[in-house]
Amino acid sequence: LTDLRVVPNPVILRFFGDVDTKSIGLYGQGTYDLTDRLRATVGLRYSEDEKGITTFNGNSIAGSDVFVSCSGGQAPPNCAETYSDTYDDLSYTFGLDFKPTANTLVYGKFSHGYRSGGQNLRLNGTADLDFDPETVDEFEAGFKGDLADNRVRFNVSAFTNKVKDAQRSIIVVVGSGNATVVQNAAEMTNTGLELEATVIPAEGWTLQGSAAVIDTSYDEYVDAGQDVSDRRIIGVPESEFALAATYERPLSFAKFMARIDYAWRDSYYNNELAPSAPASTPALQEAITAPASDVLNARLGLSFENGWDVSLWGRNILDDRSKLTGLYLGNFGYVSGRFREPATYGVTASYRFGAE
Repeated sequence: LTDLRVVPNPVILRFFGDVDTKSIGLYGQGTYDLTDRLRATVGLRYSEDEKGITTFNGNSIAGSDVFVSCSGGQAPPNCAETYSDTYDDLSYTFGLDFKPTANTLVYGKFSHGYRSGGQNLRLNGTADLDFDPETVDEFEAGFKGDLADNRVRFNVSAFTNKVKDAQRSIIVVVGSGNATVVQNAAEMTNTGLELEATVIPAEGWTLQGSAAVIDTSYDEYVDAGQDVSDRRIIGVPESEFALAATYERPLSFAKFMARIDYAWRDSYYNNELAPSAPASTPALQEAITAPASDVLNARLGLSFENGWDVSLWGRNILDDRSKLTGLYLGNFGYVSGRFREPATYGVTASYRFGAE
């Protein structure tokens, strides 16, 4: 027997639209010598962004562009709804730098930056359709120097910044489903220290090192009327460092090069889920956290005068398979993630055209 019943096409919820953006910027920067050792720098930038969107959101028959009902305040058959906004800001930087000696520099600067606002495609007909610009005010100070007869280069900088009206992606209920939208949800403060050094201890040798520490947290974070300022900051390890050693030596038939580098970073969070969130459990917090991990790489190579380069290399020699990402899909109750690639070894040969 053959079932000849016809099943009507289902009604599906659709979101799409046309976006029109125009941006202009006027900027300039200048440096003035106050004395032989002291300089002042001033930079200004005016930005204006015109953003418009025409949304087509609603319920339509599957396989058809004709809507049977609209999500916003418009009417079928196309549910078109148009919005536009203009955002502008004056960004600036002021700085002073002083040279105690010919090879050292001490500096300080204050900067104000801006990220344009915009509109959300899936929120037509609601008060939360658009979001405001995000701004950041930052102060940075540091030291740069070439020391020990230019055999040591040392740089250090410290910074603190304040982010206002931070734009964050949150999940809201739209119609019969959920949508990820952008809103001005938070204010946050970041404070950090960065160090880097290069040392040439002997002919052919170069040693390099860098380190960074940062403290970052939400000062305010309101989502759906709730205080969620204990949410995690995504993708920011509290500390990390890297070390590298390179040796180069000319031979009678080629140039020999050897390099080994090691990097370590602290754990960091891949999702903002707070420990106090209703769905939070120790197992879930572990699943969305990238653990502290390290990676060791090495390379040996020969560079020939006839243009050929040959190298033997190894990546992630310690075979650290730590988790790098962990996306929590709350509606489905699982976490998807990506892990670091395993230890890899290989040989590479390349030719430089134009070599003599």
